[in-house]
Amino acid sequence: GDGKVFAFNIALGDKREQKEMFLHKDHDDSSSILKTTQGYEKEYSFVKNQELTTVEQYPLDQAVKEVVKKDLEKEILVKMDVQGYENLVIEGGKETLSRAKACIIEIVNDPFYQGQPDFKKIFLLMDSLGFVYHGNFEQVKDHKDGHIVYFDAIFIKF
Repeated sequence: GDGKVFAFNIALGDKREQKEMFLHKDHDDSSSILKTTQGYEKEYSFVKNQELTTVEQYPLDQAVKEVVKKDLEKEILVKMDVQGYENLVIEGGKETLSRAKACIIEIVNDPFYQGQPDFKKIFLLMDSLGFVYHGNFEQVKDHKDGHIVYFDAIFIKF
């Protein structure tokens, strides 16, 4: 209600194009442009029921200009939870991210999506943009052996 949070029915990536997206019908939070791995489907059966849908993809920078159509504040917070597509959203959003004071990015350690970036790749991309890794907000552990499955990494620009 304060005009500072916006939601749009588009996908974000590194270029403007139509993309096929895997819509997870029983758990849409896990939907992704990237195909799920067999291991993910075996461990979490709720992602098996999928259908392909076509979505409009924009680079983040272009989406801000053409879809949001509002001037951003001088310092913004970016929260990214894009199911293995983080590196491509970062590549398409360098101008927008230059305005960010902080970014919270969900990092998946387990191979859930084919071609997903690992923490090192995200760390290096964010470092190249002047961000410093500053810890985690939340992390989810595997129920069997306790390893960290995914976490929200905090990156801050000082």
